[in-house]
Formats: sequence, C-alpha cells, structure tokens
Amino acid sequence: EGDSLGTATRREVLQSASAALLSLAVMTTAQASIAAEPATASASSASSASSGSPSSSPSSSSSSSTASNGETVFKEYRGPIALGYSFMHPSTWDVSKKVIKTHLNEVIVTNPQEKKLTIGVVVDEVKIDNIQKFGTPKDVGDRVVNIETKKEGVTSAELKSYEAVKKKDMTYYLLDYEVISSRGPKRFLAVATITGKNLYVMTAQSPSDKFETYQPTIQKITDSFEVKPQYYTP
Repeated sequence: EGDSLGTATRREVLQSASAALLSLAVMTTAQASIAAEPATASASSASSASSGSPSSSPSSSSSSSTASNGETVFKEYRGPIALGYSFMHPSTWDVSKKVIKTHLNEVIVTNPQEKKLTIGVVVDEVKIDNIQKFGTPKDVGDRVVNIETKKEGVTSAELKSYEAVKKKDMTYYLLDYEVISSRGPKRFLAVATITGKNLYVMTAQSPSDKFETYQPTIQKITDSFEVKPQYYTP
C-alpha cells in the first residue's frame, strides 16, 4: 500500500504543472499533438535523452554548508548532456528516473522522511521555441490553475504568485499555487522554460500544512534549476 501511494504521489508531481503546460503548448501551436515518445533530430540524441548517460548521474556533493553546521548538505544533479539541465538537492534525498515513460526525460527527487515532499523534472518536445509564446506568467498561471480545477477530486485551486526571471540568457516562469483536493491541500512551486523546442518543467510539491517548514529547502532547489540554451535544428 505504501509503495502504491508513493507511486501515485510521484505520478501526480510529474503530471501536474508539466501536464498543464503541455496542454498550453497544444493550444498554442497549430498541430495539437505532442508524441508520447517524442522523436529527436537524431536517434543517438533520442537514446541519450531518454535513457540518460554517465553524465546524467548526480555529481558529487557541492555545498558551502557542512553536516557539522546543522545545515542541509546539497549536491548537484545533472540531466543528460543533450538536454543540459541541472539543479541542487539535499544529498540524503532519493533520486529516481523513468517513473512514467511518457516524457522525453524525467526524474524525481523525494524526501525519504516526508514522501509527499517531492521534486519532479520533466522534459518534452513542443512546437514553440520560447516560454513567452505561452503568454505572460499570469496568463500561464491562470491556465495551469484552470486545468487543475478540472481534475477529478479537485475542489479548488488558487494561483498565489507568478513572475518571470532571467538567468544566463534564459527566461523562466515561476508559479506558486495551491490545490485543494480529496487527497488534501497541496502547495506547488513550478519553474518552466523552453529552449531548443523542448519544454522543461520542475515542479515541487508539499502538503500545504508543511509548506512553510520546507519552503527554504524547496526554494533553494527551484532557484538552482538551470537549463543551458539549446539550438533547435529540424
């Protein structure tokens, strides 16, 4: 039972903001479809992106804090070289891949002490080349919340905040929203960007009543999420 609950939670975090943003991609583009198993410019790059490579393994611990300080030690996770994303996460958290096989690339990081505190990253091909073509951060946030309210068991959803942030020539949309459902209230922080006609979404999920406790850790993870600019070649 515990394992099935964990799987359901993992599926939920991977399918939340990313699914909503993919829905927006469908609405934004002329071709209203995104392949469940996307093709890439070359078979070799598709294999690397989907299955990962030695470079996709987490790197060694990297943090200014030490365990003796009583602070959380973070280490870096790097996705496949072909996709060029990375982020920091607590060194004691569990990292798993390929929970569901409907994305170009996917990874999930879970707090072993609080299984409902989860960070998911998914990458999918889209037909547009920058996040601004979805609309403003508020436009995207409103649509994400609207899609959430249509899900089974959801009674309400509220957009708490939204903003656009530029880092190293990349624009990221940051969304903070809460969803009330039959599973209880949950708080989400999502970071999304597009480059090389790939949509990258990191979604952090926490029970609402524990959000303030975990917010500093969640914020450090989401702030660390970076994607290298990619150049699309048809």
